[in-house]
Amino acid sequence: MWFLSLIAESVGLIVGSLAVALLLWLVIWRAAVGVHHPRWAAPLLLLIGVAALFVHLPESPLLRMIVAFTVLGALPLALAAGASRADSTPRPHISRKA
Repeated sequence: MWFLSLIAESVGLIVGSLAVALLLWLVIWRAAVGVHHPRWAAPLLLLIGVAALFVHLPESPLLRMIVAFTVLGALPLALAAGASRADSTPRPHISRKA
């Protein structure tokens, strides 16, 4: 029984911290796109992660995992920002004259 409660607590910790990190990624992405600078999302997430290391936070495995998932989430956001930038670059119109 003790083992099952340990597994349930671990799964809850992982799922809960991932859910909070996903919400944070979404908020940061929406804010960056809202000011028309989606490339700011990844550095802002890294800044939040580094700031969390220097700020005195309570010793909690949930907070540590949220910070870890937040920093790991900077990579997909950086890739998404690069893809959105590639989609928004103006392409010259090529006209073929016959």
